[in-house]
Order: sequence, then C-alpha cells, then structure tokens
Amino acid sequence: EWFYLLLPIGILIFFKKGISGREERFILFLVSFILIENIVRFLWVLYANRPWDGIAGNFPFRLDSLLMGVLAAAFKKLFPVFYKNKWQNKKTFTVGLILFIILVFGFGYSNLYFDINKLLWTRTIWFSCLSFSFALMLPYIDYIFYLKAGFLMKSITWMSLISYSVYLLHPLIYQYTPKINNTIADFVIKHVVLFIVCSLSYLYIEKPIMNLREKISICA
Repeated sequence: EWFYLLLPIGILIFFKKGISGREERFILFLVSFILIENIVRFLWVLYANRPWDGIAGNFPFRLDSLLMGVLAAAFKKLFPVFYKNKWQNKKTFTVGLILFIILVFGFGYSNLYFDINKLLWTRTIWFSCLSFSFALMLPYIDYIFYLKAGFLMKSITWMSLISYSVYLLHPLIYQYTPKINNTIADFVIKHVVLFIVCSLSYLYIEKPIMNLREKISICA
C-alpha cells in the first residue's frame, strides 16, 4: 500500500512534465532507486542486525521488490524493441527460472539447517534477487499468453486479475466461512466462496476504479 502511494508522488516530483522524451531518465530513476534501496537495507542489517521478519515486514526496505515489476513494465512500454528481442525469450526465461530455483532452495536449506535471522544474504540481496528472477520470467510468459488464449490461459488470467482481492480477503473468508469436519470438503467450500467473493469484488469495485485510472495519463 505504501508503494502504491509513494511511487506516483515520486514520479510527479521527478517528472513534472511527463515521461515522454525522458524515457532513459525514467529507467535510470528506477534502477537508482533499486540500488539505493539495496545499499540502505544492507547497512541497516549490518549495523542494526535486524532479523529476517524485521526486514520482510518493513516497507521502507521492500519497495525495490515491487519496482522490479515497474522496471519490466517500463521497458515493455518505452523500449518495446529491446523488450521483445532481448528480454521476451526462452533463454531469459530459463535464466530467471534457474535463478528462482536456486534462491528458493537456498533459502529453504538455510532456514532448515542455519538461522536466516543471522545470515546476511537472506536479509539483504535475497529479496531483490527473487523479484528479479520473476522479472526475467514474466515477459516470456506474457508472450505465451498472447499466442495461446485457450481456456487454461484465460483461467490463469482471471486468477491473476482477482489475485489482489484474494490477497486482501482470504483471511476473512477463512475466518467466517463455517468449518466442516471433512478437511477436503472444508478446503473446497472455503475456496469456492473465496473465488466467488473475490470475482465480485474485482468486477464491481476494483475494475471500475482501474477504468477511472486509465483516463489519466502521466506520459503526456
């Protein structure tokens, strides 16, 4: 939530006349913010010795993760030739997938046999690297979706659209949906209710608000 509030303000401050004609400067702005965020987080962990939870749940030290997605979207919008030729391909996707697997297994192994609250890399560069691995994979997935608009792809797309509502509402659905003794039935019913409620939330609350957003341009 802080990210969604602060990023537009930051863009308005640094790009009062819009982004058009200042594309390279905008990319530099994003990359610089990500690098500064990593340096600040590294120094905070090094000198304050904060645990993993103290970093993971602390918004000033997590903004860079979301900025990875903004950076990928910026390249797609502002530098489409580079995005399609250098980023949106199987090779880059494979590199991202390998990096993701290494990071997840490395973190899991460290959490099992060591203390992630004492390791430096799990509290510093791990966050940015994990988001970077997703940023490497998503453009090619986006390309596959463009080619194959079948039932599976449409289902995944819909899940993506309602994912924010799922993120916000799932604790309430889990808490207030009556519990059934049968574990499988309880799981199925809770998630059917969850997806119905979140679909309605997306259609009648989130989507209308996003439609209003589309009428406002910062690139002019």
